[in-house]
Amino acid sequence: MSRQFRAVNMRRGVYAHPAGHQQLREAIAHHLGVTRGIRTTTADITIVNGTQQALDILTRTVVAPGQNVAMEDPGYGMALRTFAVLGTRVSCVPLDNEGLRVDQLPDKIRLVWSMSRPRTSSQWA
Repeated sequence: MSRQFRAVNMRRGVYAHPAGHQQLREAIAHHLGVTRGIRTTTADITIVNGTQQALDILTRTVVAPGQNVAMEDPGYGMALRTFAVLGTRVSCVPLDNEGLRVDQLPDKIRLVWSMSRPRTSSQWA
């Protein structure tokens, strides 16, 4: 027990960086550079617990209350709730075989949320 309570080991019990584990963010930054040619650093990367947390952080960061966001229809119900709670105005945009109909996006959209993938005709049946 005394070994575990030494100062070095006790640091493991404190909160980590709010953006996530440093070494994981470094690995992701490296991976993006090597595989996608994206220049990034750990400061550009935030680790989240899932889609809902990512959506909440993203919306709070780039959209002010009253601004317009668009999402696919049908879409992720929790996204609609998140946008409503954060005071945005939501436009629902229909889907087709290629995904979200970008030709149907209203003007002055600050954020577009879409989780759809293009579908084959058999998936629509």
